[in-house]
Amino acid sequence: MTKQARTSRVFLVLVAAMTVGAVILMALDGGGISQGPWSLYAHNYYASLLDTARVPYHGWQGIEVFYSGVASEDLSALVGTDSTSRTQPVNFHFVVPVAPAPKPVLDTTRWVNQMACVPGARFHGGSDTLSVCVVADPPNAGPTDSQKRTTKHLIDTLVQRFGIAKDRVSYPQGW
Repeated sequence: MTKQARTSRVFLVLVAAMTVGAVILMALDGGGISQGPWSLYAHNYYASLLDTARVPYHGWQGIEVFYSGVASEDLSALVGTDSTSRTQPVNFHFVVPVAPAPKPVLDTTRWVNQMACVPGARFHGGSDTLSVCVVADPPNAGPTDSQKRTTKHLIDTLVQRFGIAKDRVSYPQGW
């Protein structure tokens, strides 16, 4: 037997043994490859975002996505004021900014405290509806492809976590 043939056989046996071992470990794992605290899987960011709530979850039954009406990267434009110039809390649970500088999705105090949004000019849902604000102002400046992907990941995570029916998710016109 030549040295090269022996080396080739040892290599093939090693690869086969490693493959069989990996398959056995994955079969016994039960959690899947994409789960775990150190996984780089994208949905884990969204799942960890949901864990920022300080109080027990509200009975969420629907999701409404709407445009902010401003296309500015300055998120302070989303904060309203009342007649005495006091800052009002934002009327949405999550915001998807134009440029995801620090994070692709930001949560708000309404999410952290599990408070329902108030129906108004942009939000038309009920007290059991989650509100997602996408920073865009169509037709002048519609959402970017990145914002659409980010919103889809967030919606998928919310639907899975709360068992929300797909027909209870509404998007703005032209989404």
